[in-house]
Amino acid sequence: MLQAIRDKATGWIAWVIVILLIIPFALWGINEYFSGTAEVNVAEVNGVEISRDLFNQYLQRELNQREEPPEGAALDALRKSVLDRMINEELLAQAAAGMGMRIAPEALAAQVRTIEAFQREGQFDQDQYRRVLLANGLTVAAFEAQQIRAMLIQQLMDGVQKSAFLPKASEAHLLAVQEREIELSWLAVPVERFEAGVEVSEADVESWFSEHAGEYVEPEKVRVDYILLDVRDLEKRVEVDEVELRSLYEQQKGLYRTDEQRKLAHILIRIDEAEGGREAALEKAAELRRRIADGEEFSALAREFSQDPGSAKQGGELGYVARGIMDPKFDEVAFSLNKGEVSQPVETPFGIHLIKVEEIKPGREKSFDEVRAELEREYRRNEAENLFYDLADQLYDITYENPNTLEPAAEQLGLEIRTSDWFTRAGGEGGAAEPAVVQTAFGEEVLGEGDPARSLNSRPIELKRGGARDNRITPVVVLRLNAHRSQRPKKLEEVRDQITAQLRRQRALAEAEQLRDRIADELRSGRSLEELAQEHGLEVAGGEFVGRYQGGVDGALLKRAFRTPRPAEGGVSVGTVALTDGSPAVFLVSGVRDASVGDKDPKRSFMARILRTLYGSAETTAFMRQLREEANIVLFEDHLKAGDEG
Repeated sequence: MLQAIRDKATGWIAWVIVILLIIPFALWGINEYFSGTAEVNVAEVNGVEISRDLFNQYLQRELNQREEPPEGAALDALRKSVLDRMINEELLAQAAAGMGMRIAPEALAAQVRTIEAFQREGQFDQDQYRRVLLANGLTVAAFEAQQIRAMLIQQLMDGVQKSAFLPKASEAHLLAVQEREIELSWLAVPVERFEAGVEVSEADVESWFSEHAGEYVEPEKVRVDYILLDVRDLEKRVEVDEVELRSLYEQQKGLYRTDEQRKLAHILIRIDEAEGGREAALEKAAELRRRIADGEEFSALAREFSQDPGSAKQGGELGYVARGIMDPKFDEVAFSLNKGEVSQPVETPFGIHLIKVEEIKPGREKSFDEVRAELEREYRRNEAENLFYDLADQLYDITYENPNTLEPAAEQLGLEIRTSDWFTRAGGEGGAAEPAVVQTAFGEEVLGEGDPARSLNSRPIELKRGGARDNRITPVVVLRLNAHRSQRPKKLEEVRDQITAQLRRQRALAEAEQLRDRIADELRSGRSLEELAQEHGLEVAGGEFVGRYQGGVDGALLKRAFRTPRPAEGGVSVGTVALTDGSPAVFLVSGVRDASVGDKDPKRSFMARILRTLYGSAETTAFMRQLREEANIVLFEDHLKAGDEG
């Protein structure tokens, strides 16, 4: 099969097809393609099989998120990491099921409605929901099953984290340390005041340059000519055919049909055997319905009596719902009521409901004119993509057949030859920030001997960072050398001013540090900061209590000062530091004020949340370890590697 494709391959697109066929063989093993339909498993978790097909889906998602796919040992490590995560998920799902955890349809519906991909203008849209799922090859049932599984796992993990024991004293102690204040005074010694008096001779500069010449190098640089093929540019070339647009509309009419939606509210009474069971719940619901019939507000009763935590505070509001979202019994009744009508008590696995229909949006089909702009965008994108593939194939052929120039390709394909700025092997701006572009530009084929006349055109390069988010195809570029500058040592004349300034700064800094250290010694001997500041023409700053993250105070100073030992009663602690701008400074800590933390202090509750997260993470790790120790896990690691078969 591969050879047949090779025999017919006439351009780089055909070769991409060959590569796409080879990649699965390399990743999953060629035997899988010839072994029939028998399913191969990569693990069993308490008897539940994890198939290689499902594993491959997880792994492919990981690979799609990486700019450069891993190879060899790195790919093997990724496979094991993905499998380990899948085993953990299965163990958590089993644990949640074993504990009888369930997700209410109302909670699932609320979760789905919050997903931005399913919204239009900030509101959940049933049509958008179906279209997004269809585009990703998912049915509503399959997607919602995935959501329920994820929500169950999250529910379990939340419970485990909340079960972590938090020692009451720990939050008070940590908060006291965080909220501690110190009385801080300091003075900085400006380096600039010494620079004017520093002399740097020509001999000094020459000596420094002689010893450090290797540090002053102009790096190798290139400038390239290139042709960019971008589907976004091609969309502008597409001429819109009105007949084609109408044909596209007829083909996709189903996507523009909106099902009937109803704005619902409900009151839920859970069945609790300790409070009379089913009969008591039905009686309570019937009583509430009588009160509603007598004129009491549905929303007020929902706030007071509904036991659905997700909607009670909103007066029972569930928002707009389409058929198939809720429990079947709930669904059947809700879509049989008239606007404003309240149902008889309805029993579902979650309890007894009273359902009210607040608004009804009839299903309708959008007209051609309503969706024409959307159809035009889709038409342009599809036509541009088809044109892209055709031009990309031609681009490869023409630039390969004319390896010493880009002009024939530019002329025949109607594309522009552009020229980059200079960039080094470390990269540059725009396309030159792409590792593949830099690697190719400095590669033997394009760079050659640094002579544009001997440069060859590059292969087409995909610009991964330059891909449009709204398009499925990343731009492609072909480049060739425009100019080259070899790495060279800089001459003394080029760096004389730089070295002079550098030496002057170094010597001035050394003098400033010496003065700072003398002042620190004087402070330790008992002299005052104010007296020393006046003596040396410096200014004292601070003199007040400051917090660990005090605004307006140098960060390096605060960090060093809060690490200084607590001063003795009536004494001071002296320290030195280099401020963030490099200036030497000396400081005094003359007092420490510990925070008084009350039980109702809001900061204490904030600190408790932070600690609870830390303790909860430790509890989660321990819980996961216990699940794995008690589980029967069988691994088929040989099925993860290329060429293996079960």
